[in-house]
Amino acid sequence: MQTTSELSSKAKRFLSRVLPTRAGSNNAISQTEQSDALTDGLTISMLLGTGKRVARNRMQIYLKWIEMIGDPIISTALRLHVTAALGGHETSGDVVFIETAPTAKGNKQKEKIAAEIAKDLSSIFNRIAYTVGFNGAGYGDAYGRVYTEGKRGVVDVYVDELVHPSMVTAYERGNTTVGFVVASGAKATERLNLFQMARMKMPRMVYIPQVRAMEKAIRVHLSEDNLHLLPLMPSLIGGSFLDAAESPYDQLSAALVGRVGQRVLDSIDESMMTVNQQGMTKEQRTTFMTNIKNVLRASKARAEAAI
Repeated sequence: MQTTSELSSKAKRFLSRVLPTRAGSNNAISQTEQSDALTDGLTISMLLGTGKRVARNRMQIYLKWIEMIGDPIISTALRLHVTAALGGHETSGDVVFIETAPTAKGNKQKEKIAAEIAKDLSSIFNRIAYTVGFNGAGYGDAYGRVYTEGKRGVVDVYVDELVHPSMVTAYERGNTTVGFVVASGAKATERLNLFQMARMKMPRMVYIPQVRAMEKAIRVHLSEDNLHLLPLMPSLIGGSFLDAAESPYDQLSAALVGRVGQRVLDSIDESMMTVNQQGMTKEQRTTFMTNIKNVLRASKARAEAAI
């Protein structure tokens, strides 16, 4: 077995061969080698995405997901998924159960604490479970404003519009959430700590190109070994089930709109009309039919412009 100091020594020797040290050192990487490294793809510009997946800011991403969640097909699919994932008791419908751990059974004090927590929090958790699960699946994050009251502890958790994921920015040190900034007006924000706000962070399995990724790629974030000395950085957006569905959603929406529009035009082209020309002279019939044609052509042109 190798000790930590031995591993650290080997790591330093490896880095001394790879990374530039002092000016004029034989171990330093040449400018040509640095250029080759960048050409081979060693650049953080890839975080901004390429081609069809370009980097977007926070609001652009959330506005797109809000639009998609408003679609009845996607909304219903997410609801069914969350409902099936959470399940529910066959009689009470509860999805969250707080019970005494097997290792604590027999300990009256711990059993009493577990029973007290279950009594106070079970109803709150079961009330907000579906909303939190839906927001987590749709936006990758879900937040709850926690309200406490003296010795009673937690008395309520608010999970509705005022803590919508698009209005909350979580700040992290490494992978640990340490605080929140919440929009409370057009140009106003509120800072909340971990005792005031709870967060459910979905796993980030697919990277989403976003502008703020450049901020998180600063040198100190990677070169610092002490977790407690890492800078506080805003959490990147991710974890949503909707990210991979954006392109198919746009294509389906365009196809449906085109199909409806074409059907409207077809209904105009397929219409059949008859006119009563009884009692008209030849000149009157000619003038009347000319006017009818002009009216129908103008109506069709307006319909095409609207579509």
